[in-house]
Parts: sequence; C-alpha cells; structure tokens
Amino acid sequence: MRTALGCALAIVAVAWRADAQTFDRSTQEDRITTAAFLITYGTTFLVHAYEAETTASALKAGARERNPIVAPFNSRSELLALSLARATAINIALHSIARRNKTAAIVIGAALNFTYLSIANHNNQVVIQMDARGPLRR
Repeated sequence: MRTALGCALAIVAVAWRADAQTFDRSTQEDRITTAAFLITYGTTFLVHAYEAETTASALKAGARERNPIVAPFNSRSELLALSLARATAINIALHSIARRNKTAAIVIGAALNFTYLSIANHNNQVVIQMDARGPLRR
C-alpha cells in the first residue's frame, strides 16, 4: 500500500509540474478543473491498490475470482502489479480525454474510481461472510 501511495503522489507531482506553466496563466475555473483532474488522476492508483488488497484478502478467505482475466493472478504482489498496470492504462486514457475536455475526464475518472471502490467494498463483504462461515470444509 505504501508503494501505491508513493506512486500516486509521484504521478500527481509530475503531472502538477507538467501543467505548472499553463496553470499559472489560467483562469480560476481552469485552476479548479486542473486541480480536480490531478486529484482524480492520483487517487486512481490508490483506489486500484485498495481493490487489489481487498481482492487478495477475499481470495485468502476462500473466495473465487470470477473475472477470467484476473483469475490466474492470485498473490498479493501479482494482483497489485495488475491493478497498478490497469490504473496506469486508465490514467493514460484520462490524460488523452483531458486534452479535449478536462471536465469529461474528471467525470469518467471519478466514475471509474467509484466503480472500483464498489468492487473493493463487495470484496470486503465477501471476506466478512467467509469469516462468519468459519474454515472451509473440504
């Protein structure tokens, strides 16, 4: 989780620095939009790292991964690497969208973050249910 936080902060710092030249000469509305975009951009990594952590916890509790693309990855490190790769791909797409429309990129990024937080919440509920059932009987 520390690695994900460090990556997210580094991305925000680099993106902030890259936009610094235009950021200072923009209107107040542009500044707010840019700040919201950078926050969405940075939190994507945190959300995906959290989702990977909850998935690993659910798998450890005895759950099964239903996504056939993710199913072969079952260790925490593999899930974290996959999640950070997915977050990077999302951020590249958001950056491309933001060139044309920052507001749309913010809305899409926030919606994706909410979706993955919902998945993480479901994973936590699965862990609670699996723990309540006790050890698996085979």
